[in-house]
Amino acid sequence: MNQRTEQAIHKLINEGLFFSVNKSMIARHFLKDVLGINVFQLNIEEVSKEICVEFDYALEELPHEKEELYKFVAEKIMGIKAEQEPYQAFNHEVFLVMEDLRKINSMIQEYQSKQEDKDIDRYEKKKYEYLVVKLYKAKDEICEYMTGEIKSCVYKEVKDWSQIIDFSHSGSFHQMLPVRYSFRGREEEYEMSVFAGLNCKFKFLGIWEQLELKRLHSNNKIEEFNARVDRHISTHEIDNKILSLIEENHVLNKRGMLKQAIEIYKEGRMELFCQIIPLQIEGIIYDYCIELGVSSSSIERTSLDKKVEEIVKKDRWFKCHEYFKYDFIELRNTAAHGRLHENVNFKDTANMLILDLMYLCEILNSSNALVVNRMRKLIKRFEENINNEYAPVGSIVYEFIAKYRDKSLPFFYGKENVVEEIEKYAKSNRIMDYIYVYIMHPFVVAALSAEQKQEIEKVIVYLMRSKEIKEQCVNLLQLLAANSKEELAHE
Repeated sequence: MNQRTEQAIHKLINEGLFFSVNKSMIARHFLKDVLGINVFQLNIEEVSKEICVEFDYALEELPHEKEELYKFVAEKIMGIKAEQEPYQAFNHEVFLVMEDLRKINSMIQEYQSKQEDKDIDRYEKKKYEYLVVKLYKAKDEICEYMTGEIKSCVYKEVKDWSQIIDFSHSGSFHQMLPVRYSFRGREEEYEMSVFAGLNCKFKFLGIWEQLELKRLHSNNKIEEFNARVDRHISTHEIDNKILSLIEENHVLNKRGMLKQAIEIYKEGRMELFCQIIPLQIEGIIYDYCIELGVSSSSIERTSLDKKVEEIVKKDRWFKCHEYFKYDFIELRNTAAHGRLHENVNFKDTANMLILDLMYLCEILNSSNALVVNRMRKLIKRFEENINNEYAPVGSIVYEFIAKYRDKSLPFFYGKENVVEEIEKYAKSNRIMDYIYVYIMHPFVVAALSAEQKQEIEKVIVYLMRSKEIKEQCVNLLQLLAANSKEELAHE
């Protein structure tokens, strides 16, 4: 699909036509705009001839029936899915939005009613207050969606992406996905169950096992729930997995007490484990803040919930934040002062804590919010593909230089030789070949923003330090500048 076609479609969307009439009528308005003729006053033969000239079709390729012709234009030229009518998709989306708003209003009413109960626990009331605020934010987000992105989202849904073969205009996979609002399909994140943190504790299980545990928990079948959890921890060797994660991570490896705590768990000394681990978990949360770039002075004397809030600002995928801000603190207090409570089962408490520890250790090892982890993954890809002539090694090296040329990986990982190999590749003709073909291709450059071109320029300037490719880098910079001037001339 060329840029002119896309612009004409967006004009119809902005004018309110795209989602108010059927495909056949959309195609008529589209042709009227693109061809510059009033197709409503022409016969099918005249319209077909104009289509052939503008879109490079042979006359015999086009349908001979009027409605079939306009359907062809809508689906084959405009790229609307064959089974979709945009106005129907839009109306259905509005219906779903109204359903979500109805649910939100109902939940707000229910939670506010719960707060008015004179016998409600202060801690429970605090959680309901939090959820009400969260729901009002969700409501505001939906209102913004209705006045902003709804048309763009529905268009992405009715667009036939399989027809797009010009990668310079197709965008990334994420650009093809409709981005709505947080509440859609995530109602459980606005319910009291979110504070239990079960989604985080049981990520290592299959979906059906997770659902079964959630069912037992929500139905208050605590004994069966605890028994299942204990079996899963044993079957999946969670203690050994944590030890492996500690060995693999430069931050966790510094916490010598973690390994000792796992050994204490293995020995069955659960009361002692429960006294040790909450402080270790708080320490890991502090470490994660520091790794995310939060200054130590801003969190040194703050409460745990404030540290968690700092994490959420930096890592939107830290989905367990509500648990660590609320129910974890209660679990921590139970663990630390268990002797003061009746019927405390240290084994069950220890199991909950070791699952929390597992989640945090995995986050530190795999979160893409951390530069170190992104570098490790890219280096691993380079190692796996360097000897594969069909692998996109040039792409890996270019990405590494573009994003991490001024970063260093901790010596703990022992990847200095691999980084040297990446640098060596980046100073060779191989990286030049990649840039010429995949970065500086005219179609690609034409689709780039000014900011993206500036980033390419920075990479090339960095590569110029190599005498072997300096001349080629100069040529690339000249080519990039020429493209920018040409675009300005066309504006």
